[in-house]
Amino acid sequence: SARAERVHDEWLKVCRSGGRLVSWLERRFDADSGETDWHIRGPLKKDADLLREKTRENGLLLSRGAELNTAPLNDLFLWFRNKLGVYDLSERPFVLVQETAKRASQNDGFRGRVVKVLQDADVGIQGIDFSERPLLGELDGLPEELSDIVTAIRKVVSDKGLTHLSVATVHRLRDSEKSVSFDLETDESKGTQRFFALGGRVLEVMEKGGTLILDEIDCSMHPLLVRKLIELFQSPAANAKGAQLVFATHDSTLMDSALFRRDQVWLTEKNSAGATELFSLYDFDSARRPRLGEALAKNYLAGRYGGVPSFGPTFEDYEIK
Repeated sequence: SARAERVHDEWLKVCRSGGRLVSWLERRFDADSGETDWHIRGPLKKDADLLREKTRENGLLLSRGAELNTAPLNDLFLWFRNKLGVYDLSERPFVLVQETAKRASQNDGFRGRVVKVLQDADVGIQGIDFSERPLLGELDGLPEELSDIVTAIRKVVSDKGLTHLSVATVHRLRDSEKSVSFDLETDESKGTQRFFALGGRVLEVMEKGGTLILDEIDCSMHPLLVRKLIELFQSPAANAKGAQLVFATHDSTLMDSALFRRDQVWLTEKNSAGATELFSLYDFDSARRPRLGEALAKNYLAGRYGGVPSFGPTFEDYEIK
């Protein structure tokens, strides 16, 4: 747990055989004394003094230890860097689109899998093409007073050889052998853009294993398509590497006991102090815990589990006539 000015808590517990947890690191800031208490154990103990000395108040010991090539921390650091992806689908998916486009343009096998996913999603796309253009070409026409900044940016882009991949989606006309191409960024819907961006990342994480964290997974996409994406991760046949999907959504139709166990569904609710609390449907006591096969979405919207808005008179005092 951290704020911009400092890390308040950092801990590392390692699961040994038999499920036994061993604490390698406990770091806690004491607000009363203004000091940080450190407890470094196990294979990290021999580097404890160096790690304490080199770790900034607002930096993680994990990342500093990896920079110092502390062997016991390297695998964990690389998991966060290479196996964990966090994306907000409510934002313009430029980075994800470029990641998918770059790999698909360089790997015919991956390109074929992306095209197959697009075809199976019934968005009307039969193929994809790519073209490369200089990055930041859209800076032409900016105000004159920004010319020095633009020139500096162009130099960096030129020196590093950075380019932008444009994606053209190919649609076949009905009852015809003719096809038409659309620009993904300007001609396709936001939902199709996000599905293209996400489809490539989903294929990659399921191919290699890892954890994909998505905010607003339902953003601009049809709820049945979102459900099919989730079912891919739930299928042992499709997800042989055990990739994990963690997502946030406002789509209550996904709260389906046929799709999720009770411990997989988590809700958020503000407490009396205005702080957000996170809890799963399995956290309720036995009297309130949802039964197996219960209509989760219906009962959630009825307020049975909490996590729903408490409306004032502006919204409550009117009825549709």
